[in-house]
Amino acid sequence: MANNECRPEQETARSVARDRPPAQQILFPGVKLDLAVILLLLVCLWFAVSIAGLDHMAALSVLLLGSCSGALWLVWRIRRALRAAERGLQQKREDFDGA
Repeated sequence: MANNECRPEQETARSVARDRPPAQQILFPGVKLDLAVILLLLVCLWFAVSIAGLDHMAALSVLLLGSCSGALWLVWRIRRALRAAERGLQQKREDFDGA
C-alpha cells in the first residue's frame, strides 16, 4: 500500500475527529456578532461626529470614548463566554467522574 493511500479505518477516525467543531466556534458566535455591531456603531458615530462639525480634539475624544466602551464590552463578553465554557467543562468532568 502506498504512503498516500488511506485505509478505511483511518478515514473513519479522521472523519469522527473532524465532526466536532473547534471550541471557538462554540464559544464565540455571540462575541463575533457583538464585534460586528460595535464596528457598525463606531462607523455611525464617526459619521455623526463628522457631520456635527466638532473640532478635532472633541471629535477624537468622542471616538476614543466610543472605541474604549466597545473594547470593554467585548472584554466583558469574552470573559463571560469563557466562564460559561469553563463551567460546562467542569460539569461534564463531574458527570463523567460520577458515571
